[in-house]
Amino acid sequence: MSEKQDEGIKRLMDRLLLKPTDGGYGTLHFFTEVVKECVKEGLDYQEPIVFGHWWNLVRIGAIIPVGSTESDASIPPLPQFSRFLLTERGRGMLEKGQASPHEPARYLEAVRQRVAEPDTIVLTYLDEAVGAWSCALYRSSAVMLGCACERLVNVLANHIAQSGIDFWAKKAHKKIREEPARISQLFELIRRCLTDLKNTTQIPGRLGDALDRRLSSIFDRARWLRNKSGHPTGAAVTYEEALAGLILFPDFYVFVDELCKALDSLTTALDSPTDSPP
Repeated sequence: MSEKQDEGIKRLMDRLLLKPTDGGYGTLHFFTEVVKECVKEGLDYQEPIVFGHWWNLVRIGAIIPVGSTESDASIPPLPQFSRFLLTERGRGMLEKGQASPHEPARYLEAVRQRVAEPDTIVLTYLDEAVGAWSCALYRSSAVMLGCACERLVNVLANHIAQSGIDFWAKKAHKKIREEPARISQLFELIRRCLTDLKNTTQIPGRLGDALDRRLSSIFDRARWLRNKSGHPTGAAVTYEEALAGLILFPDFYVFVDELCKALDSLTTALDSPTDSPP
């Protein structure tokens, strides 16, 4: 079965779960509806995909099985799961669609589709961040997402170093050659460079105006959460904190990608003094 068919079935199930209900979902009725909708949409109904997706939603707390039990004198009561409920957390995930990491393959593919040339190392860290979040390992998820963001900072710094901006290219080359280059110092250099390019209208206004909102704020948050979770302090990372990072990341990646394209388009050096611009 193709990935497109698999994805079609999962999206169909998500749409059915978002339909208004009174008192939850009858399990038998729900799966009967899934079969009917698959026929309508020309999808090849596959039990491993259907039940695998359903149980994944149970595992991450998006839906809760409830219902009657049967008793036997020799064994404890067995749940029948005649009904299930969609949690508020689950509704939020499903409404966000591909922006939510509750379905990892969909989330990662959506990120790939939004950038011109996805970086393999970034996607490797992001994949592990999503996997850790799905397993409720929120500290691990925050650390891996922080690594993905720091990798993008390095990518951006390399684009500056390879650009035609003589002053900033030299500064970036020097900083990158440092072993190891501290990520906070590297990011500060990037921020100063981009602010200078904004002030001299060397990058599009829509990018310059969004530097604080879409670059600095998201990177600072990811780095703060990584430091909080990556140091042996025992500080907890909540489900909401880890999820928020994953939801914010795609836009951060898209913005970095747009900045890289803008830097690549610069072919002439700026008239910069030999020391730092004011």
